Formats: sequence, C-alpha cells, structure tokens
Amino acid sequence: MNTKIELPPEGYAEYLTGEALASMRLLAALRLSASEILFSAFRYYLGRRTIATCAFADDLAAAWEHIDEPQQKMMAEEIAEAIARGRAGDPCDVQSWQRVLSANDLEQPPP
Repeated sequence: MNTKIELPPEGYAEYLTGEALASMRLLAALRLSASEILFSAFRYYLGRRTIATCAFADDLAAAWEHIDEPQQKMMAEEIAEAIARGRAGDPCDVQSWQRVLSANDLEQPPP
C-alpha cells in the first residue's frame, strides 16, 4: 500500500502555498502512504476520550469521499463495532463517530 508521493515538476512548486508544499515534502519523505497515516490516526483516535477525537472524526467525515472504498468499509465496521461494544469513548466521542457514519449514509449500530 506504500504509494510514494511525488513532488510537482520543477517550476510547478511556485503555484503551491508554503503549507501545501511543506505537506507534500513531508509525505514524500515518509515511508508510509497518506492512506496508511490516516488509518493509523483513525485507529489511534477511535476509543480515545479527548476533544481531539471529535475534531478528527469531523475531519474524517468531511474527507470520506477521498478515502478508498476498502478503507472506508474497514473504518465503518470498526466504528460500528466500537460503538456497539461501548468502546468508542465518552458520549461526545460516540456522537462524533456516529456523525461519520450518518454523514456518509452508513449503517448505524443498534442502540
């Protein structure tokens, strides 16, 4: 799954903002793909009890259409399982994970 990120050809970098270019350079230097980093972050946040979980879940819901389908399926299954088993964090965290599922028309676990 390690898809190497390539920097833009010479001359195109000037069209990127400093932050975008810095992000591309960082991703190019890492051995993990952006998808692998995202999934690692997802696994880290699922079940945590912190406001950062809510922020991550909101960003995940917004970026969902850009995530490949097998990864979406795995994340949705893990979210539903964590909620069903009471391991998705505090009530505010659970609500954030439920928003990921509902924002993307995914099946909600039973209450």
